[in-house]
Amino acid sequence: MNLETSELVSALGTIHEHLPRLIRELLADELPVAKQHQFASLLIELGELLHQHADLPSSIIVPGRDGGRSMSSGPRHALQKPATPPEGSGGALS
Repeated sequence: MNLETSELVSALGTIHEHLPRLIRELLADELPVAKQHQFASLLIELGELLHQHADLPSSIIVPGRDGGRSMSSGPRHALQKPATPPEGSGGALS
C-alpha cells in the first residue's frame, strides 16, 4: 500500500469511528446545526480526496516471476488532504 492510500484509509477510518455517535446525535436531534455543516464539509472533502485517489494512475504491469505479470506502483503525486476543523471549534468529530 502506498502512502496516499494509507492516508486515505486512515481518514476513512476516522470517519468510521465517529459515525455511530454522529448518527445517534442526529436521530436524537442533538447534533447542533453548526456541527452538521462542519461534518458535511469534512465528508465532501473526504469525497474529493477519494476522487483524487481514484484518478491517480494506480498500478502498472511489469514483467515478473509470476508468469510475467506482477503489479508495481505507478507514478503518483501527493493528494490534497482534507482541511482540519478550526482550533477551539470543537470540530464535528470531537
